[in-house]
Amino acid sequence: MKVIGVDPGQEGGITVLEIPHYSNCEESVILLCIPMPVIKYELTTKTKKGNKKYRTEIDLESIRRQIFGRVLPSECIAYLEEVAARPEQGVTSMFNFGCGFGSILGFMVAYLGKDKVHKVRPQTWKKDILAGMDRSEKSSSIQKALELSNGASSFKRTPKCKKFHDGMTDSYLIARYGWEEERLKIK
Repeated sequence: MKVIGVDPGQEGGITVLEIPHYSNCEESVILLCIPMPVIKYELTTKTKKGNKKYRTEIDLESIRRQIFGRVLPSECIAYLEEVAARPEQGVTSMFNFGCGFGSILGFMVAYLGKDKVHKVRPQTWKKDILAGMDRSEKSSSIQKALELSNGASSFKRTPKCKKFHDGMTDSYLIARYGWEEERLKIK
């Protein structure tokens, strides 16, 4: 079985883990761990200063190729982080984020079926995965992802990047949460 973990949003990430056939295994295999694929469109309108305007959207075709070019939908189950608006966020940015989340959710349901797509709140997966750590700090997610993966993935956007990509580490941890949930069902 393969578990897909998704940290939605344009700065998020996607991870696919493989669960070995035996339930007592403590190791998982990272099949894919990527930053969220996006497409940047040039708009016909310009800014007030006359500069070009762009719109960025999640690239569902790239997600399809990268995930389902490697694994069969029948082998997969998905866990998506279900997030809500925060008071300090703008209306337009939250609308765009909601559109991206809805696109990924609809995409996963279309490929996997609604019974194989699970939404998980950040508080839930962080409570289990980041137990004993400061769950508000991104560095905790990065540290835990490196620990659980035994350094199997660099969690960097590109090999030249110096900083870790928190969308990739969060997607890995969401997949790992899903992996542990599925292991409990097998036992």
